[in-house]
Amino acid sequence: MKKNVFFLSVSLILFLNVSKAQVAKSDIIYWSGSGPDSAVFVVDFNDQSTNPSHAWGFLFDENNSVSIQNMIESFIANGMEVTADMNGGFLNNFSFLNHDGIGGTNSYYWATYSGESFQDLTLNLGISEMLTNNKWLAFSFTDWQAVEPYNPIQSIDLPIMFQSTASLNNAKQNSFSVVQNENDWMITGEAQKIELFNQMGQKIAFWENSSELLINHSVFPKGMYFLQIESESQQTTIKLLK
Repeated sequence: MKKNVFFLSVSLILFLNVSKAQVAKSDIIYWSGSGPDSAVFVVDFNDQSTNPSHAWGFLFDENNSVSIQNMIESFIANGMEVTADMNGGFLNNFSFLNHDGIGGTNSYYWATYSGESFQDLTLNLGISEMLTNNKWLAFSFTDWQAVEPYNPIQSIDLPIMFQSTASLNNAKQNSFSVVQNENDWMITGEAQKIELFNQMGQKIAFWENSSELLINHSVFPKGMYFLQIESESQQTTIKLLK
């Protein structure tokens, strides 16, 4: 069921009427990319499917001037099931898994948002916007008001957390396998480099040329960690909780 949208007539800023349920950065399971900074991405296809809205994370380096378009290009390059048509700083078409949002279908077009949290998402000026650490980004495939201020009609549904093929206790990422036990993480697969980051983005350990690695996590404080695995053909980031 779609939620009502409220807007101020003196502004083009759209405020989303979301439910009382909260979604936070700590809920994100799958992370794509690499770097010390992070952003959360949400895409809502509004296609009446069981799960129209999905969320995952993106790791990057803010010093490299990364735009929303660069983020989407990274998703595609890293083998996620994403396709996109982007032109002139605007998003025309976007597909993910079995969802397709082709601009103009049933008078639906893509709206793009950014904010400091899911609850604070507001319309932005398009996919040329630069990313900053802890930013939230969202795409919504929606119909639009026919009169001024021409705002989107649909709001953004609470997303489900995209997991790829990973789970916290027994995760597989393409050719890599990660098994979490009480005191260690077991990583198998031909990796050129494996790096471990804490939730502050600090690299705390790394290994090279490994086909089987046992990491004793009992020596680490409780919290969230990111395991970045790189091979000749792919780069995978997995979130782990201790």
